[in-house]
Amino acid sequence: MNPIYYLTVLILILAVIFLIRAKLSNRKGQVYFLKPLATILIIFLVAYSWANKQNYSGAYSQWILIALILSLGGDLALMLDKFRTGLILFLVVHLIYAATFSIFSGWHMSPWYVLLSIGFLSAAIYLYLYPGLDKFKVPVLLYVLAISYMLNRAIATGFGQDFSRGQVGLIAVGAGLFYLSDLILAINRFRHPFNYHPLCLTFYYAGQLMIACSTILW
Repeated sequence: MNPIYYLTVLILILAVIFLIRAKLSNRKGQVYFLKPLATILIIFLVAYSWANKQNYSGAYSQWILIALILSLGGDLALMLDKFRTGLILFLVVHLIYAATFSIFSGWHMSPWYVLLSIGFLSAAIYLYLYPGLDKFKVPVLLYVLAISYMLNRAIATGFGQDFSRGQVGLIAVGAGLFYLSDLILAINRFRHPFNYHPLCLTFYYAGQLMIACSTILW
C-alpha cells in the first residue's frame, strides 16, 4: 500500500486534534488554518488515488470529490459564521452523496426497518430542535430530510452486489458518523449549547474520511 495514504491520514489526525484544541481555547487563527486543512487532506486522498488510478471507479471518485470540495466550501462558510450558506452547501453535499451511493450500488432498496428507524430518529430530532429553530424551521427540515436520505442510501449499498463489503462498511459507518456530527452541532446551536461540542469534529472528519476511503483501491 502506498505510504502516502498513511502519511496523509496521520497528518489529518494531528490536524483534527489541534483543531479541536484550538476551538476549545478559542484560537481563531489556528482554526482558520486547521479546519480547511483537514478537509483538503481528505480531498487529496481521493484526488491522489484517482490521478494514480488506484481507485475502484473513476466516475465514483469524481462525484465523491465534488461532494468533498463542496464540503470544504461549507466548512469555510460555517467558520466565517455564514450559517445559511453552510447549510445549503452541506445539504447539496448530502444529496450528491445519496445519489452517488444509489447510482453506483444499483438503486437497491433498504429494508423497511432501516427506513422506519431513520425516519423515527430524524423526526424525533427535528421535533426536539423545533422550539429553538425560529426562522430556520424550513431550512433545517429540508436539511434533516436530506441527511436522513443520505444515511438511508448509504446503508442501502449493503443490499446490492456492486460495492465490496469493505466499501459498504466505509460508506455506511462514514455516513452514520456524518449524521451524528450534524446532530450534535444542531443541538448545540438550536437547543442546548455545551462547551465541548467541538469534540464532534472527530465524528465529522472520521465520517468524511471513511467515505473518501471507499473510493480507494487498498
